[in-house]
Amino acid sequence: MTDGDTGAGRDGTVAAVEEGATLLALDVREIRRYDRDPRQQPNPEYLRIKASIRAEGLDQPLVVTRRPGESDYMIHGGGNTRLRILLELYEETGEARFRDITCLYRPWTGETDVLLAHLRENDLRGPLNFLDKALAVDEAKRLIEGEAGTGVITQAELSAALKDRGYGLSQGLISQMQYAVERLLPLLPAALLSGLGRPQVERIRQLERAVRAIWLERAVDTEAVFDQTFGALCRRYDDPDWDIGHLRRALEAEIAEQAEVSIQAVSMMLETRLAGRHGEAGPAAQTETAAAPVAVVGRREPKPQPSVAVTAGSETEIAPLQLPLRRSQHDARSPIGHPAPDAGEEHDRDSRNHPR
Repeated sequence: MTDGDTGAGRDGTVAAVEEGATLLALDVREIRRYDRDPRQQPNPEYLRIKASIRAEGLDQPLVVTRRPGESDYMIHGGGNTRLRILLELYEETGEARFRDITCLYRPWTGETDVLLAHLRENDLRGPLNFLDKALAVDEAKRLIEGEAGTGVITQAELSAALKDRGYGLSQGLISQMQYAVERLLPLLPAALLSGLGRPQVERIRQLERAVRAIWLERAVDTEAVFDQTFGALCRRYDDPDWDIGHLRRALEAEIAEQAEVSIQAVSMMLETRLAGRHGEAGPAAQTETAAAPVAVVGRREPKPQPSVAVTAGSETEIAPLQLPLRRSQHDARSPIGHPAPDAGEEHDRDSRNHPR
């Protein structure tokens, strides 16, 4: 809003109205929420906001717009929570102050502009959880691609397009968001919906990269089989109480069994890669590597069915995954015991990045 224009505030005083906007007196029942609202998870501040509006009314007018050809007004740039609360309060009390409200009307400028206005407002009032924001940016990408009519745009092009519209995101952050939406959401929906944050998503990404590199370096199997195994293990351990340690130990056990090396050697190789010290594996890992059989291109030995660490009672075992992989020459293999973690190994649980 700019100084010099007028509008009604919460207490009836004069407030500023931005250029190009119009004040409207509306029945709250004529307004609907924005159907592309980025906030998909419940607002944790809902009860506090409701109590505030019940006691004092709105601190700012709702900002509304209207799509061409439509009769109903729609929330523009944040305010979906406040709209829902006003509707609830009017239904509960019947008081006219919750029904008849002053709104700020902004002319329609396009789907992308309205979506980004909601993202900006949520950033100011309190950040969305990482998944909600990533999904909204993915939606903005599709809208921008449709408007441009040039097909799929790169992450760098998306970053530039968002910046031109007043919403700056780095290419690195966009890359993390796309990984969360395209790679992890089909595999870890419960963990992501429970509030898995950007740091936790990046840790999973680093783990996948490191394990993939070891898998291919050790010629465990094809990259396609790795993708299948990684996906199956993610689904096995997907839980609102996400713990990346479960996934890591299962992946270590999988490589150890398939490559016929000790799980301790695999753990050391993985820790080295995660620490960015590839090529500096300790003596134990080097010995295991030297003693391991060398794979011959075109003459790959059949691999046993992949397995995953599970807990039964007080003991940890390796339960086979039901994947269509080649079995070993033996009809059956005894489960691999799962060693206790080293004292220095990090086994912290991922913290929740709970939504607003």
